[in-house]
Amino acid sequence: MRAPTKVYPVGRLDYNSEGLILLTNDGEFARIVAGAGNHLPKAYLVKVQSTPRESALARLRKGIHLKDGTKLAPCKIITMKEGNHPWFEVTLTQGKNRQIRDMFDSIGHSVLKLRRTRIGFLTDDNLPPGQCRNLTAREVERILRSAPAPKS
Repeated sequence: MRAPTKVYPVGRLDYNSEGLILLTNDGEFARIVAGAGNHLPKAYLVKVQSTPRESALARLRKGIHLKDGTKLAPCKIITMKEGNHPWFEVTLTQGKNRQIRDMFDSIGHSVLKLRRTRIGFLTDDNLPPGQCRNLTAREVERILRSAPAPKS
């Protein structure tokens, strides 16, 4: 009898976040997906406390240094819904722990809700919360091909 295959999450979502996460038993696949970079940008829908000034969002888009010295890379931020608690789509090519929460905290606008909606070309479209689906062989191959060339 063969032992069951262990499956691991790729990347992370903190306790107060939700959304798309990939599970795998393939170490190379996990390394490629978890590795931050332009090859597989990750997009999030973010609801924040009150409306940030455009100048503050512009600073976040350019990349900032946090008070602890952490450098956050430039990112893409699009306003999705305006109001007292606006929604933004934030696309990252860097994968620091609590990055979006720290970004918005740094401009005085705490994150109220955070949901990952996309990893590269993979989206959570039509997938109800708590449900899963298998990636197609074509999707897996496309992710594996997206890896940057090894540095020499």
